[in-house]
Amino acid sequence: MRNSGASVRYNHYAESNISEVTGKEFSLENGEKFKQESDFASDRVGVIIDDIWQAVKDSLESDWDGYGALPVNAETCKHALNFLLSNPEIPVPNFGCEPNGRMGMEWIVPNGGIAAAFDSDGKITFGGVINSKMFSGKNIDDLLKKLISSGV
Repeated sequence: MRNSGASVRYNHYAESNISEVTGKEFSLENGEKFKQESDFASDRVGVIIDDIWQAVKDSLESDWDGYGALPVNAETCKHALNFLLSNPEIPVPNFGCEPNGRMGMEWIVPNGGIAAAFDSDGKITFGGVINSKMFSGKNIDDLLKKLISSGV
């Protein structure tokens, strides 16, 4: 669900450096801020922030899935956010949280799909299937090449 543009505030959570998200700003406790120039609902940054929050809001504590899942932390979210902000040619993916505490992203592409996950150290793993051919990797540049060549 996309935000209608009204200011929305999310309180920070334990052991996190995310301090708040408002309709126009994503703030970290260290003072770093991601500001948005246009409407929250239509702005790429706002859409990404809102989608990440929707994915992680129920995954902030240990055992969030009832099977011992690790919580997703702010650093993990920040790595996913920075990746997407640094590569505006890449469409906003579907987000999900993984039981190992990683932030997952998924793109449906012509004839397949690509999934990637960031951990709190900024390491990425990815894989997918395009035209019945499987692939995987751990290098951001290789992921970008796959996303761009796949026609996302």
